[in-house]
Amino acid sequence: MSDGQPETEPEGKPRIQPKTGPIKSVAVFCASNDGLPEAWQAAARDAGDRLARAGLRVVYGGSQVGLMGEMARAAMAAGGDVVGVLPGQLVRNEVAERTISELILVETLEARKTMMAEFADCFLVLPGGLGTLDEVVTELLRFDLGQHGKTAYLLNVDGFWDTLLAVFEHFDSSGVLRPGALDGLRIAPSMDAFLAAINAG
Repeated sequence: MSDGQPETEPEGKPRIQPKTGPIKSVAVFCASNDGLPEAWQAAARDAGDRLARAGLRVVYGGSQVGLMGEMARAAMAAGGDVVGVLPGQLVRNEVAERTISELILVETLEARKTMMAEFADCFLVLPGGLGTLDEVVTELLRFDLGQHGKTAYLLNVDGFWDTLLAVFEHFDSSGVLRPGALDGLRIAPSMDAFLAAINAG
């Protein structure tokens, strides 16, 4: 696990061919809490399934619980390639998902964010808490600083991200953001909209 080798190599499942366009790998940020609304869980499963069937590699936080687990298992069930990146300190708390294509253990949360960003061509953000917020804000800042040109898409399930978007709009109108600071952010009202956006280039 810790050396980046596959934890499990599932057998007997057809493998989806990798996408040949510019977007080949998507990092998914989402909650690792159980007991969340069924609509959010269904959205996570749909996201995993749709990403896999589109031939996109899925990179995520490596957990088997919460929306993370729902999304990852759905992607695997659809024959996708799923890479989990999990800090060793969270193995017990988040219960590592061991049925994915590859599970990588890293030392810190910061290392997790960095590796996920390196592996991904863009970011898909489902409902989540502080960890998810930290991840998306980090990638927006990296985009703003010119460290990468990768877009973060908020999948706005049941209007979950409306309040955050209002905060960002407040930041922007208050002048505390540089011009173009939010250029790396897009809203995806559905997975159809997300897939259409990344296919449009």
